[in-house]
Amino acid sequence: MNGDAVSPEISVDVAVVGGGIMGAATAWQLTQRGARVALCDALRPGHDMGSSHGAGRIARFTYSESIYLEMARRSFDRWSEVEKTADVTLLETTGSWECGPEHSGELAELIEALERHRIPHEIWDSVESNRRFPHFNLPRTSRAVFQRDGAVLRAERAWRSLWHLLQVAGAALLADAPVLSLDIGPRGVSFRAGATLVRAGVVVVTAGAWSRELVQPTGLDLPLTVTRETIAYFAPASNASASATDHRVGAMPTLIDYHSPQPFYALPMFEDSTEEPGVKIGWHHAGHEIEPTRIPNTHFGGGDADAKIVERLVSYVGDRFPFLQMRPLHATSCLYTNTPDYHFVLGRHPGQPRVVIGTGFSGHGFKFAPVVGEILADLATDTEPCFDLGLFRPQRFAEGPSPRRRIA
Repeated sequence: MNGDAVSPEISVDVAVVGGGIMGAATAWQLTQRGARVALCDALRPGHDMGSSHGAGRIARFTYSESIYLEMARRSFDRWSEVEKTADVTLLETTGSWECGPEHSGELAELIEALERHRIPHEIWDSVESNRRFPHFNLPRTSRAVFQRDGAVLRAERAWRSLWHLLQVAGAALLADAPVLSLDIGPRGVSFRAGATLVRAGVVVVTAGAWSRELVQPTGLDLPLTVTRETIAYFAPASNASASATDHRVGAMPTLIDYHSPQPFYALPMFEDSTEEPGVKIGWHHAGHEIEPTRIPNTHFGGGDADAKIVERLVSYVGDRFPFLQMRPLHATSCLYTNTPDYHFVLGRHPGQPRVVIGTGFSGHGFKFAPVVGEILADLATDTEPCFDLGLFRPQRFAEGPSPRRRIA
């Protein structure tokens, strides 16, 4: 014995690299199938350097593409299963309200998809919308679509629940364990997660903003860009009219506003949220592009809110929210990992079948996490996914023109 420390080593069926909501959902699906699983993350669960932190996310059926609409249906069912297993409430129905100019192409496509899939919805002019939801000041030349089944998803509670379920299931959970490279051999994949040597038959990469640099040395360059997005929280005004307008979940619906090329969005208040009180408002894909670092840190993932975007959010509140205070309570940031077409990347590595990739969720993926986890678990276990993944193929960017970029 020479006294040197011996690094631990583990062997599993599938290793998942990236412990945000997508990685956690994938690992949980794999444990449900009896697989031995390791879930690795560069930081501790709940860090604010990526894309999974924060109290809430919009969960909705209002997609113009059939594939997302069908995935949303399945996601709501799968979230209910997580709720029952973990004995928590994750989805809170509040309705989806989306608006735009009277002749908005985005609204027209959305309405057509809802009608084609027989999803109940209502179309209102500004008078009716302002009567139903005085929270929003809709201009006279605009219209709104309301879908009653939309919800707010308890984001922080969701990933905490999945990590807890994984711990109970006996998965190897490696936090503060950055993975810098993958060694792919004929019989499996090995890598170091921090000080631990991990050997696996298959690796699933759900590393968000760090996916490109992790996958690139394996022969696939994913054209991902990373942006730091700013969101702010606004409290109800204190006058009598504002007091009569309830901005909490269940009274105020979620909002997506197509009056500008980059939509605005909003979530109602969580009554029990102390860290993020107020109405959450953001400007979709308005953030500036940043370059990843090898290991997440505050200079890349976290950071101050963009003052110019906060100023624009304040202006938007003045236009659209008659009963909110103009000064934000709090502003913060998160990351979007974007593909050129804003569609996901879901599939096996085209040249390395032992590598499965789930990334590029482009600011609209969180709600789909249990279905994304199901799909990635299928791919990792040689099971045919129940969805056609043609739109999401990792190699599509090298094959010709991308699909039309989606809006929100």
